[in-house]
Amino acid sequence: MKIQRYFRRPLVLLIGLMSVLLTTVVVGDDDDPPEHLQTYRVTIQNLATGQPLSPPVVATHKGDLRVFKVGRSASHELEDIARDGNQMPMYDWLMDSRHVFDVVDVGVPLTPSGSAVGSFTDSVSFIIQGREGDKLSLASMMICTNDGFVGLDRVKLPKKGSSVFTLHGYDAGVEDNT
Repeated sequence: MKIQRYFRRPLVLLIGLMSVLLTTVVVGDDDDPPEHLQTYRVTIQNLATGQPLSPPVVATHKGDLRVFKVGRSASHELEDIARDGNQMPMYDWLMDSRHVFDVVDVGVPLTPSGSAVGSFTDSVSFIIQGREGDKLSLASMMICTNDGFVGLDRVKLPKKGSSVFTLHGYDAGVEDNT
């Protein structure tokens, strides 16, 4: 089975990216041109009512890496997120990829909009780094589904200022819908 859009309208989950530090130059070996390093403060806010999310995995990477593609089969790593909320196989795969610059396992679930459960809330902020030209991707399970996930695949990191993205929900296509 293949990944398909889960909702006609976007799932209301916002990701705000803001470049927080000045560009620095990372020096490579003499044959490689220097890379410009940016540090981003990322805020993920779940605006969906009634739909908690598993701990997201977020990565900055070169443009040719894909976490998922609509119409294609889900990878085993994405399947683990979509079915069980297990982000570790995706985290490990991203960490091992030569195309990835930085990976963050957010480590906490996101509650539905406006709610809190203990110390868990509907938003989380963290820092991630990327190079000039890098893309940002993420995946998180929609907990009240059998194989649904929210995802962002290969969005352009802002050179300065901030960007806001609205994520879509997807059916990973790895289980029959009931």
